[in-house]
Amino acid sequence: MEWHQIAWVAIAVAFAVLVYNISRLSRRLEKSLDKVDTLVVTTERQLDLTMEQAQHALREVSDVGQNVNDQMKRLESVLDVTQGVMQNIRFTTLAVQKVLVSPLANVSGIVAGVSRGIGTLGTKKKGERRHE
Repeated sequence: MEWHQIAWVAIAVAFAVLVYNISRLSRRLEKSLDKVDTLVVTTERQLDLTMEQAQHALREVSDVGQNVNDQMKRLESVLDVTQGVMQNIRFTTLAVQKVLVSPLANVSGIVAGVSRGIGTLGTKKKGERRHE
């Protein structure tokens, strides 16, 4: 066998080894890509599920926020009415004080004066009888 024939055999063997290794690498790469594809699909499903859950949670938060706003409006109305009632009570108290308490104080003063006057007259009559 001549050297050029040996060279061709060596090149053929090297080429066969290269093709074999490229084939093995290709199969490994294909398996890796299949795993990546599976991972991407799984991740996409999980992201879709997470997105749905997040949207549901946001809707619930929005509903709760709306309920809080509604309750705050109701509370403001109740507080406004309560404030109005308190003002009415204050005005009524002042009116009662002017209408009843002041005249009662005056009557009380008059009664006290009359009582004193009667007491004084009663004392004078008793004193006059002793002197007689």
